[in-house]
Amino acid sequence: GLYLKSISVCVDDSTDSFFVVFKPYAMRLILGIPTNELFTRNLELSELGITELDDLKWRVLEARTNEEAVALVEEFLLRRLAAVNDFSNIRRIGAACHTIESCPDTNVGSLSDVACLCQRQFRRIFTDYVGASPKQILRMRRFLLAAKELQNTTETTHVSEISARLGYTDHSHFYHEFHQITGMSPTE
Repeated sequence: GLYLKSISVCVDDSTDSFFVVFKPYAMRLILGIPTNELFTRNLELSELGITELDDLKWRVLEARTNEEAVALVEEFLLRRLAAVNDFSNIRRIGAACHTIESCPDTNVGSLSDVACLCQRQFRRIFTDYVGASPKQILRMRRFLLAAKELQNTTETTHVSEISARLGYTDHSHFYHEFHQITGMSPTE
């Protein structure tokens, strides 16, 4: 499914970790696989079948400093980006993702306009790059914003105000979707 589970990382005091966070469309761009193939999965780098990644893993582990390790990862990512020759679709999907982040109450029709594609073509390309449909990503973005607002809400802020501000069609639609994702009501 689209909803990711949290991952606990337990390390001892002598372990250093760093994470690389990708935009939804970047996994396909950098690694050649859509995001949905990695949902709710923990994989070893060797399982991805990219020998350059396995080599990077060992070079990072052998790095003398954190700065050297980060530089190795940046160099790898830039090299992978330089090999990409399909920037027209990347720009289109990037613009759509930016719109989703800045205007969560938008719709698929508006996103296809932003990407300068018909809706059918937009859905196909978006899903191919992101690994989830634009509707699924819009739904998740609105839910995450609603959950964040609910956590920071005061008693004077009503759930109906939050749902209306985020573009839910009505109060019951918001309650239903929130319950479907979390198993509890927004007020709980």
